[in-house]
Amino acid sequence: MKYINKDDESQFTLGIDYDGVITRRGSSGLNEEKWIKREHNIFWRKILNFVSIVYNAIFPINEEIIEVCKEVRDIEGHIVIISSHTLTTSNYKESVAARNRVRARLRRENIPFDKIVFVAGNKVDACKEENIDLMIEDNVDKVKALRCADIDTLAKITNKNNFLLEYDPDAINCLTEALPVIHEIIAKKQLIHIASERIEQSSKNNGLTLRKTKSLCENFPSLITEQIFQCEPNYAFELDTTEGMVIKLVPNNKDIK
Repeated sequence: MKYINKDDESQFTLGIDYDGVITRRGSSGLNEEKWIKREHNIFWRKILNFVSIVYNAIFPINEEIIEVCKEVRDIEGHIVIISSHTLTTSNYKESVAARNRVRARLRRENIPFDKIVFVAGNKVDACKEENIDLMIEDNVDKVKALRCADIDTLAKITNKNNFLLEYDPDAINCLTEALPVIHEIIAKKQLIHIASERIEQSSKNNGLTLRKTKSLCENFPSLITEQIFQCEPNYAFELDTTEGMVIKLVPNNKDIK
């Protein structure tokens, strides 16, 4: 499945956390503010740098992330890693080493990505700045913050947060569970583009848009109402927005109980 075009509005961008999503061990529940303050102490920086070295040497990656990233690349999407890995948000020499360590590991593990952003805090601003369509995150507090900011977010279940995410409808055990959601969001973006195209060119409809629409309907029939595909071109003008032509089947992002 390919994009209709590659403009900013139709481009799909996946956001991925590093600790606990790309890697198998997360840090949900960690008092991040306390540890960031400790980075200013040279003694703690040495310890944290050692912890980062051990972490990246011992804890394996989630192998499913490679499949997910490759599929996003195959559909011409973008992949942005947004990480708060220890030390990476400061500017000490140990911080530079930690950032380089993460980048080197990503290359060594053959994980495709377009950009990596190191941030401290809830990641909301970073997701907005990078135009993230779907974020995969394991830290429960950050998941809540992202969802409160209306950023579609899947919570990755780990052995550190499983009891908190037991009843979360948008939590996933395996990263490949994100693939149907990714395709649904892409289908929605494509359909919005098609609807916009029909509004702009309704008087010049030559069947090309309708052919694309039928193909999309065959791939994702549950996303599209019959009325749209049986209507006259001018029907689009009767809708308040192109959003009205889409049934939203993306994560409902209910608050975690």
